[in-house]
Amino acid sequence: MTRHLSQVVQQVEDVLEGVFTSVEKLATATQDLFDGDRRPSTADLEVIDPVAKAALGREDGLVVGAGYVAAEGALGDTCYWLQWWSDYETPRTWVPQRLLVQVDPGSESFNDYTTLPWFSAPRADGRRHVTGPYVDFLCTDEYTLTFTIPISGPSGFAGIVGADVYARVMESVVAPILAGIEGPSALLNAAGRVVASSRSTCTTGDMVRHRAVTAELAEAAADGRGSAEPHSIEGGEVCPCAGTGLAVVTGTTVAA
Repeated sequence: MTRHLSQVVQQVEDVLEGVFTSVEKLATATQDLFDGDRRPSTADLEVIDPVAKAALGREDGLVVGAGYVAAEGALGDTCYWLQWWSDYETPRTWVPQRLLVQVDPGSESFNDYTTLPWFSAPRADGRRHVTGPYVDFLCTDEYTLTFTIPISGPSGFAGIVGADVYARVMESVVAPILAGIEGPSALLNAAGRVVASSRSTCTTGDMVRHRAVTAELAEAAADGRGSAEPHSIEGGEVCPCAGTGLAVVTGTTVAA
């Protein structure tokens, strides 16, 4: 069972790393703007637009939003900014649109994105993150996973680049992989929330509360890369997906 679980986890990691590949390309293009002596302007950010649009054009159709979100004061001509492209339509329109949100903190409709976990977590530890599933009230009101990588500038943290994936679409890709494991299994985030499951009785967004699972997920998230090795727990096994803060859990823990 351990060897088989490792194989399944590798398949899940391949899906997650595929999304991060698009985010890493965005990180490279964006980081170049912050490696000079001056702060870039909002106009300078146009050079990353083709990279963001390319993420939306992935053949697997996973990514529905991508771009750069500025740290406060990171840009030379505005305090807050999102250079974010999206195609949130269902079915997909394949015509990327700029996401326009209120960036004036004096406005009643301003939403301080710097307090949201997909922004604050990479700011706090300087590592890439998978946030969610969570309801994306800023963009879509849908259950979403956001993959982020921090960007640094001369004064430190300069914001994040990232990609949005609908949780239901990720579930449609990952659930069949999990079904290759004999018995119940689920992909969980560091809080124990279900991303995808092999059983219809354990759905996206459900919480799995198990002390050993919680401890393993916390350790994997804190480590950054994770052990990527299965460990026995009461009633099953848990195996972190390296570098994601997610883990596959099997057994009676996820059988409810």
